[in-house]
Amino acid sequence: MALTARETQLADLISQGLDNPEIARELGIGPGSVKVAVSRLLRKTGHASRVKLLLAYQQGKLDSPPPPPPRWDGQAFPLALPVRYTGSGCFGYGTTSEMSSAVVCFRAPETDTVPRLVDLLIDWPATMEDGALLCLWMRGMVFEQTGEIRRFVIYRWEFRTRGRRQRVA
Repeated sequence: MALTARETQLADLISQGLDNPEIARELGIGPGSVKVAVSRLLRKTGHASRVKLLLAYQQGKLDSPPPPPPRWDGQAFPLALPVRYTGSGCFGYGTTSEMSSAVVCFRAPETDTVPRLVDLLIDWPATMEDGALLCLWMRGMVFEQTGEIRRFVIYRWEFRTRGRRQRVA
């Protein structure tokens, strides 16, 4: 059974054990909308509960649609930065190979199922005044994997800091 991209995203969040209010925050919608979406997803897949849906999703019995084609603008540039990624049932480290405004390519030795919703955390080559490191956080989908190279379409991103040092006066 093929799921839409949004249904796949919802199933992934359910598989992470998030409840409706947490899913609502992740998707930027109200808890009532999440309740309706979960009910529709359960009805579409023929599962009576979130647990049965979760098991079917983790066993790969629900097909995800091919992701939308990325908005590749031809302005990719090579950039080798450390990257950490996490998703439902996956975690790993790698190195970026190129980036654009919509797509990140990164090299990671682990094999994974594609498509998969993941978070990337890239150490950016900058340090804040207080000594904190600047990181680029992105949520999106790995939509293609060839050997160790993965292509990731960006759904949303933000710069974050980590490791603030205390100043000595």
